[in-house]
Amino acid sequence: MNPPRDDGPPPLPTLTLRDDEGAIVDLLRDVQRAVLTHPEAARSLFGALVREGRLFAQTAEGRRWKVEVERSALLERALLVWQSATMWMLEEQEEGATPSALIDAVASAATSPGRDGLLDRLFREMEGQA
Repeated sequence: MNPPRDDGPPPLPTLTLRDDEGAIVDLLRDVQRAVLTHPEAARSLFGALVREGRLFAQTAEGRRWKVEVERSALLERALLVWQSATMWMLEEQEEGATPSALIDAVASAATSPGRDGLLDRLFREMEGQA
């Protein structure tokens, strides 16, 4: 019996956009509008995605992908586009929950026999903070 082969991660996916500069600029303006209209939500979402990525990078598969992505010339080019579109308003944050942790919490609460008590507590604590 042969040991399992690890040929590394699968190739990076290819992103294909229409060669329509107007559509691309419209999408980037949508990102700008969202960041300007809801800056705290945008920062929280961005921070959560960064934390989720860091957690994934700690797994074996994540470490392989991290090496591939960091070698990509596209990453540096994409970073400039991202920073320009978000007007450098989004920075990495250390605190807060990751998207998968939020999904786990919702699923746990939904399946808990004490769901109604959890929701009651959630709303009572929100009223106390207001």
